[in-house]
Amino acid sequence: GLRAIENHLESCRFKPALDEAMEIAREANRYLEAKAPWRAIKTDSESAATTLWTGLALLDCLTIVFNPFLPFSSGKLSRMLGQSKAPIERGWFWEKSNTHAGKKLGQSELLFKKLDDEIVEKEINLMWEPMKKSVPKLNHPISVTPKFGVDTVNRLGLRVEAGQNNDI
Repeated sequence: GLRAIENHLESCRFKPALDEAMEIAREANRYLEAKAPWRAIKTDSESAATTLWTGLALLDCLTIVFNPFLPFSSGKLSRMLGQSKAPIERGWFWEKSNTHAGKKLGQSELLFKKLDDEIVEKEINLMWEPMKKSVPKLNHPISVTPKFGVDTVNRLGLRVEAGQNNDI
């Protein structure tokens, strides 16, 4: 939780801090999937409203916990949630009362832009060039297109989870 992330950050253990933040995000996602306010609104508008409020409060919390890793995106999300202060200004402080009934949300906008595979490949090649000169026998280490099949996925013990609409 928040205390664990704070402790990891204070000890400069960034990977465990990010892992904890991601777990909060995954738990928020599981909560929203389980409550399904898009279905509940048809039969129980009060339950749907509570779920949406909880989701917004969780998003507000995520702006705080992800701020050390994604400060610009956290600030953008904070503005979309109608917060008057950016996460960096709020510090390591989160109150569920920051999200309340009737609060006006900010203008929504795209939080992250999907990168085109060609741009990713170009960036990888730019990073690879200096290394290739110093270690000429190495092949290009990364490809945007996976070069393995289902048997490799199974052998490595990887899992693919389907979303609400069977999106992967």
